[in-house]
Amino acid sequence: METASPAGYSLSTARLTVRGLVRGVGRLAYRLLARPEVHGLENVPPRGPYLIAFNHSSIFDPPFLITHWPAAPEVLAEADLWQEKGRKMWVRLYGGIPIHRGQYDRRALEHTLAALRAGARLMIAPEGRVNSGLGLLQGRLGLGWILSQAPVPVVPVGITGSTLEFMRKLRAGERPRVILRIGRALESVPVDSRDKAAMQRRVDTVMAHIAALLPPEERGFYTEMAEGVLSGQTGS
Repeated sequence: METASPAGYSLSTARLTVRGLVRGVGRLAYRLLARPEVHGLENVPPRGPYLIAFNHSSIFDPPFLITHWPAAPEVLAEADLWQEKGRKMWVRLYGGIPIHRGQYDRRALEHTLAALRAGARLMIAPEGRVNSGLGLLQGRLGLGWILSQAPVPVVPVGITGSTLEFMRKLRAGERPRVILRIGRALESVPVDSRDKAAMQRRVDTVMAHIAALLPPEERGFYTEMAEGVLSGQTGS
């Protein structure tokens, strides 16, 4: 698999070409098989670096986001995906930054920071695991740590319609509706990596803005904070 080296970040011409092909094929497949909608494209920064923080309801969220973002994003993903039957081919084709969940993965974090320094648009699911469409789980500290080292803007994204019901409807011959809502970028705020409480507050702020892009029944842990965002009581 091709990933960034800890000393820097670069993608070969071949990798860029393959990513373009994967995105093109993916967009076509969505248009033929589903009813994709994208709202809020005006909120996408014209250039990187920035983070794309999204809710993780199912395995179908990342491919939808990858194929419908204006420019090919870099992906921070669980290392097991590079070996998982049924998905490893696509993961290896597109490439990304593998991270080992539940442990301090210094190499992955170095890759992540190198990518951001090089101006990448980096996808991250702050929940750190799939919520199975049962509502948002509290975001983990990984996002907070990244922001403590690279205070870049964060673009909140809410995806609906991509739960496991998506595949059930496809198999039934339906064209499921899947929606990508892009919120306004949250400006970078310095966070002290020694202050876990401050990092968690920053993560929760980002998650609240994601929740505000979702229907009430999918906001989960962030239901109350989302109401604050929607009423203008919670800033960036």
